[in-house]
Amino acid sequence: MQNICFRSILLDKFKHGLIAAEEYRDVVEFWGEHASTEHTVYFCYQTFSRGDMCIEERDAGPWRSSLENELLRETVEDEPNINVRELAARLEIHYSAVCRHLAQIDKSKKLRTLIPHELTETLRKERVAACLDLLLRQAERPFLDRIITCDEKWCLYDDRKRRYLWLDKHAPPTSFPKPSLYPRKVLLSVWWCAREVIHYTFLEPGETITADVCCHELTIMMKKLQRFWPALANRMGHSSFVIRLDHHVHPSSTLLIKSIAYRLPFFSGPRTI
Repeated sequence: MQNICFRSILLDKFKHGLIAAEEYRDVVEFWGEHASTEHTVYFCYQTFSRGDMCIEERDAGPWRSSLENELLRETVEDEPNINVRELAARLEIHYSAVCRHLAQIDKSKKLRTLIPHELTETLRKERVAACLDLLLRQAERPFLDRIITCDEKWCLYDDRKRRYLWLDKHAPPTSFPKPSLYPRKVLLSVWWCAREVIHYTFLEPGETITADVCCHELTIMMKKLQRFWPALANRMGHSSFVIRLDHHVHPSSTLLIKSIAYRLPFFSGPRTI
């Protein structure tokens, strides 16, 4: 069936007020297997309803189905945050062709990785200086195997996550309780070295890391260190091992921590790294 003849028939039916569903049934009844698809009938009716009564064949326009991969590569590398639709409009090509050619040049869309903060030039210089200082210290007197790190982590009482399950095709999905908007959690404080965990404790509900808590944990950790690794804890001289504190206490509270730490045989690593 010629497209122009088919569209002229549809236009006549449209002007007589016949809806698309009725017209499609008439087309199937009259033309049988040679009838156009239901999608074609609805598309023509939508075109007529917008006031476009043209039934002539139209050129598809400037849209292409392929393009040079190098042109696409240059466009993407010049503006990596552009999306597929914008690429298709700029290169005058269908978006599905853009997806196909992006796969050919091994390009994929990836979300930027979040970082805690953006480093300024001053912070970069401080980190370089700290790293150089530690490298010199390691060359003169190795300490990497004597590093003790302290950090804290919020732990949920219920950390279950809703996941997909492999079930039979007709089997109903299992139930899963809706998580609370305010889940219960507890703060975990851990001290560890290259060998294993030295000391850990769960703080009371509502309790956070303060200078007093940090000093108390530091004292307990030292006692356990002397019990399990006396050779390391009782090493003669200052700076026998390194402790890196990751607790985020207020700067005004560090004086109390330093007063406790001064009596212990260690030096504290730079916080900038």
